Amino acid sequence: MAKPLGAPKTGGRIKGTPNKRSLDFIEILNRHNINLVEEILNELPQLAKRERINIYLQLLPFLYPKRKALDAPPPLSFEEQLEQLSIIEASSAHRTLGKKLGNNTPSKEHSLELLLATKKKIDDYIEKKLTMEKLKSLPGLSKK
Repeated sequence: MAKPLGAPKTGGRIKGTPNKRSLDFIEILNRHNINLVEEILNELPQLAKRERINIYLQLLPFLYPKRKALDAPPPLSFEEQLEQLSIIEASSAHRTLGKKLGNNTPSKEHSLELLLATKKKIDDYIEKKLTMEKLKSLPGLSKK
């Protein structure tokens, strides 16, 4: 029977405990008095520069593990992008109106009118786009 979702993990190795193969490998190196890091450092000067750089690049992930991507917000939908655009347009229109009024700040009423007009244009555009998509999906109207 499966465990319920979110149930704590039971059994297995404790976090941070090396696996058996790693322990065996370390034991063999110790038995033969081999210090792997010192051996590598002793051999590096004898290698060509390109080979040394290649080894350094291979060791980097152990020194600096890859970072996880940050939780980025999901991409905006087409409608959300248009809404963002309307805010930018309204802000731009607000500045333009201010310049026309002689650098006076336009009233809130003017700004609201501009924002509503921009929103109306965007809503109309979305409605037209959705209508076109519906028409394209009707049988016999799709392009071949």
